[in-house]
Amino acid sequence: MEVVIKVLQLILSLSLLVFVHELGHYLTARMFGIRVEKFYLFFDAWGFSLFKFRIGETEFGMGWIPFGGYCKISGMIDESMDTEAMKSPPQPWEFRSKPAWQRLIVMVGGVTMNVITACIIYIGMSLHWGDSYIDNRDLQWGYYYNELAEEIGFRDSDRIVSFDGEPVEGSFAKVYPDMMIGRVRVVGVLRNGAPVDVVVPEDKIAQMLVSEDFMMPRVPFAADSLVLAGASPLEHLEDYQAALAEFLPIRERDYNLWQALGAGFRRTGSEIKDYWKQLGFIVSPDTQGYKQVGSLITIGNIFPGEWNWFLFWRVTAFLSIILAVINILPIPALDGGHVLFLVWEVVTRRKPSDKFLEYAQVVGMILLLGLMVLAFWNDIYRFFIK
Repeated sequence: MEVVIKVLQLILSLSLLVFVHELGHYLTARMFGIRVEKFYLFFDAWGFSLFKFRIGETEFGMGWIPFGGYCKISGMIDESMDTEAMKSPPQPWEFRSKPAWQRLIVMVGGVTMNVITACIIYIGMSLHWGDSYIDNRDLQWGYYYNELAEEIGFRDSDRIVSFDGEPVEGSFAKVYPDMMIGRVRVVGVLRNGAPVDVVVPEDKIAQMLVSEDFMMPRVPFAADSLVLAGASPLEHLEDYQAALAEFLPIRERDYNLWQALGAGFRRTGSEIKDYWKQLGFIVSPDTQGYKQVGSLITIGNIFPGEWNWFLFWRVTAFLSIILAVINILPIPALDGGHVLFLVWEVVTRRKPSDKFLEYAQVVGMILLLGLMVLAFWNDIYRFFIK
C-alpha cells in the first residue's frame, strides 16, 4: 500500500508541475499571437489519448502515459522533430516569425511558472503551518558522529558553530546538507567548551555523499534503561516526546500574510541557490556526484508512505525548483538550449539556421537519453543490486 501511495503522490505532483510549466509556454505564446497546436498533460504516444477537445486552434487532451506533457507551438523545432512543417514558408502566427525577444519570453515562460509555483507553495505553507524546527544553536550536547566523521576529525559531543568562519544558525537538519552543498573546508566546533577547527579534506567529499548518519543530535538518555537522566522511568511515547522537548526545544513561528510572502520568496531563492550548487557535484569527477543521480524511482521514494499534505507540498515545491533549474540549463532540447541560441541571436543579430537547430535538438535529446539511462542504472544498482 505504501508503494501505491508513493506512486499516486508522484503522479499528482509531476502532473501539477508539468501542467504549470507547459501553461507558462502556452500563455506567453498566445500573448504574442503564436499558434499553439496541442496542449497535452501526459503523452499521447502513437496518437492515443484518454480524451481530447478543441478550443479555437488548439487541441487540448490527456495522454495515456502518466508522466510529462507537452505544448506544441507552431513553427518551433522541439522534441516532436516535426521538420516537415519547417519546410514551408514562415507564417505570421508561427514561433519562428516572431522577434527574438518575444521568442525568448516564450521559452522562459515554463521555467518562470515553476519558480512562481514553488514560491506560492512556500508562501501557503508558511501561512498555514508556520515554521517548526530544532535550532542548531540549541543542541547543547552537540552531535555524535560515525566512523567517517571521526576519521575526518570530528568527535562525539562536538557542537558545530561555524562554516569557514560564518556562524551556523537555523534548523539542525540543514547543517550537514549545507556543509556538503557549500563545500565547507573548515568547520568550527566547540569541543569541551574550547574552539577547534576541523578541516574537511577534498578527497573525502565523495565518501560523505553516501555516508549514512554522518552526524546525529545527542540527548542525555541513560542507554541501559531508556530512563531520562536524573528522572523517573518513562512509560509512554508522549512522555519521551515531552522529555526530549526539554533538551531539544522546538522553535515555532507563525506568519501573517505579509510575513508569509517574505518567507516564501526567501525560501524559493535559497532553494534555487542550493540546487545550483548541488549540480556542481554531478559534473565534478572529485565528488563522483553522478553516482547519486536518480530516476523516477528515487523521486518517488522522496514522498512518504502515507498521505501527508505538508510533506506532499514540501516535496512538490522542491521538485518545482528542480524542474526550473534543470530546464534552464543551456542544453539543446531543454528550454535553456533554446534560450542560449536566442541570446546568441539577440547579441549577434544572426539567427541560427533551422538545420542547425534540428541537429542541436538531436544532440540534446541524445544527451538527455544518456542521462536517463545513467539515472535508471543508478537506481537499479542502489535499490536492487547493492
